[in-house]
Amino acid sequence: MEEFLLNPYVAGHYGNGLVFEYDKQIAGFITYSWNRQLLAKEIPRWVIYKSLFKKLIITPSVLLDILDAYWYSREKNRSAINAEIAFCAVSGYYRSWEFYQRTKLKIASMLFDKALDDLTDRSVSRVEAYTSAEKEMIAFIYASKKFTPTEKKIRCGRKRIHWVKNLAPVI
Repeated sequence: MEEFLLNPYVAGHYGNGLVFEYDKQIAGFITYSWNRQLLAKEIPRWVIYKSLFKKLIITPSVLLDILDAYWYSREKNRSAINAEIAFCAVSGYYRSWEFYQRTKLKIASMLFDKALDDLTDRSVSRVEAYTSAEKEMIAFIYASKKFTPTEKKIRCGRKRIHWVKNLAPVI
């Protein structure tokens, strides 16, 4: 892994990951293991929004490694980092709005395609098990992309992805 530029709110390295500290309390831990399975403890939302990710700088390649590990774990149905954390990490690590939107669009596209696959396989329970943050990202791509005839058929015909229509896209 490349070098991290740490700030006082980051307690330091542990193995191949980082331990986050806020007010002398461990707020969270992000790492990925040798088999690319991402391990994480949920970081409280107020910590994310108030200071933590806004003060942490990370290189693009390291973030992509973390996201890659997240998707690998998600696709293999292994324990994975909550999508909301990865989402906040992207917005906090990068102050570039253009990069943030591109990354967000990529995440949302992957989630949307996965949801369509689950619906095609009639695995509705897997779709309903998505986190609220993941559903918001699906809503984002739902509102911004042009649908193919197959996607329209699945989206409008079965109406099993109806919760997407009720979610305001996250801009």
